[in-house]
Amino acid sequence: MWAENLIRLGERISGGPSVWVRLVGAVQPLFPDAGDIEPSGLDAGHRDSPGVLAPEGSRPSAPLAGEDLMVTALGTLTVTREGQDVPIAKSKARAVLAALLIHRESLVPADILIEEVWGARPPDSARHGLHVAISSLRSVFGCHRGDGACRLVSTPAGYHLDLETDEFDVAIAEGLVRIARAEAMNDHLVASESTFLAAESWFRNPPYAEFTYDEFAQPEIRRITELHWGAREDRIAVQIGLGRHQEIIPELEGLVAKHPTRERLLRQLMLALCRSGRPADALGAFEETRRTLDAEYGCPPGRETVDLAERIRRSGTAVS
Repeated sequence: MWAENLIRLGERISGGPSVWVRLVGAVQPLFPDAGDIEPSGLDAGHRDSPGVLAPEGSRPSAPLAGEDLMVTALGTLTVTREGQDVPIAKSKARAVLAALLIHRESLVPADILIEEVWGARPPDSARHGLHVAISSLRSVFGCHRGDGACRLVSTPAGYHLDLETDEFDVAIAEGLVRIARAEAMNDHLVASESTFLAAESWFRNPPYAEFTYDEFAQPEIRRITELHWGAREDRIAVQIGLGRHQEIIPELEGLVAKHPTRERLLRQLMLALCRSGRPADALGAFEETRRTLDAEYGCPPGRETVDLAERIRRSGTAVS
């Protein structure tokens, strides 16, 4: 069942179904519980980079529904059914949908939705407003068609949005990252690079963009942002492992300049420069970032980064 779902998922992602046929054949027999796999130590600094894995329930485990449905939260929140965007005009309905997606693995009590969408001191009209928003979302998901199928499940205990993995862009990206890490752990570096790139293509837009300043969305926005960073850093580590040091130097130089506090990127740049026969430039990148950290953040580089710089100084050649 998992294999069939992944092949159908491949129709939605770059690389197409053939990529997923290969992944299913190569990964599933080796990692039947891929969701439990921790990120591997792909380079000297991997363990200090948060590796946020998707919840266990995000891996496909049930037959995909017949309806063509896609919900996106990376960028603008949208619902597409049968190839057509379904408008969600009311801001509170959009916020309730975002909250349900954030808690998609749980049954969400009405009081929690009210607090997250209307605030800690909601108006007296908030409960009625929630009922209006839920009714609107039930229409969005086709719950009034009379066929008994409804993705928005309502119970006395709360609400739950029942989506398959291939119907939600965040879940798709999470699944791709998980599989790419599993491939890397098994030394399938070429396949891992391809899967990481497919995952990164889903992260083109910021998560829950219209809720950037809403408190209820902040933990999930941070989690997805870190997932994206971790995937990018892991992909770069795979490319270093494939010997593509010179190819990735321009990307790393730009990332380090914009994000000097992400020291794993700096260590990857130093390693790529050193392996390209440029140890002096590696030390130059370290010193420049050290000055930036001191001037703008009042802190020195971490011990792991300092140790790498010392190894480069002592050896004067490529380091592992």
